[in-house]
Amino acid sequence: MLITIGITCFNAEDKIEKVIKNAIQQTWTKKEIIIIDDCSTDDSIKAINKFKSRNNIQIFKNKRNKGISFCRNKIVNQAKGRIIFFMDDDDISDLQRIDLQIKEIINSGYPNEKYIACTASMEREYRSGHKRTLIAMGSKGRLPKDDELANFLLFYEKKKGVDYGFGLPTCSMAITKECFEKVGLFDESLERVEDMDFSIRLSLNGIIFTSVKNILIHQESSSSNNKNYKNFLSEVKLIKKYSTYLKQNKLLWHALQWPYLRYYYFSKKFIRAFVVIVLLFIGNPRRTFIHIYKTGKSRLILDLKIFFKNFSR
Repeated sequence: MLITIGITCFNAEDKIEKVIKNAIQQTWTKKEIIIIDDCSTDDSIKAINKFKSRNNIQIFKNKRNKGISFCRNKIVNQAKGRIIFFMDDDDISDLQRIDLQIKEIINSGYPNEKYIACTASMEREYRSGHKRTLIAMGSKGRLPKDDELANFLLFYEKKKGVDYGFGLPTCSMAITKECFEKVGLFDESLERVEDMDFSIRLSLNGIIFTSVKNILIHQESSSSNNKNYKNFLSEVKLIKKYSTYLKQNKLLWHALQWPYLRYYYFSKKFIRAFVVIVLLFIGNPRRTFIHIYKTGKSRLILDLKIFFKNFSR
């Protein structure tokens, strides 16, 4: 079975060659690799072109910067593989990642079941050197089904016995091509959180979710105020995109407050963050308490670990 590995690149001249070699070295032999350079301003394309003589690699360079969703959609449209894997320009996958995720997709009913998306556990490394393990959904409970993942991502609704993990980010995704035919491509109007939007649509359309519990992806994490602001704008846009669905659940106002809270917190505007928390407790005390209790403690512990690692340097 032919599969497609899609690699997106923007200004990653020091990393992209390693990522491409990682894709080539995957133990699954029948594969094509599609690389999209999103009009990098460094020498990324020079590093990429070292591989242009290989028969199973296609290389595209955008004439202007078009964004991550455009690049991923181009990969999907060009893909001949029956299952598509995505790799970012700063992630490295275990060499058996494809084999293990395909095995899980087949165990979930493929090819009789056409609409399947698979994730895997991953390790994220921060600039401070701190490492965080992200365990795939379904590792400590039942995998989400139907609208359960959408409800978790939109307003943090968690059902007893269901393990939502860390969702379904594109960098850990293996997905049948038929899924795109059913739910559409990535939303090119979203500068960030496009994979969250795509996961919501997968969930609302009844796609089967599965996962590999092993750590198969190693990711370098970077953050900045500019990135934080772009996330904030895209998260607000995302919530508004699903306003009709959220209104049906009487949670539109509640869901809209969380992007503001995250933005104020990560921007260190703590007074504004506190005001939003107060408003959330007034509007929906039980749901707010559960959300903050479940996520706030782990977030604070992570921030403290990163702080002390930076402090000790």
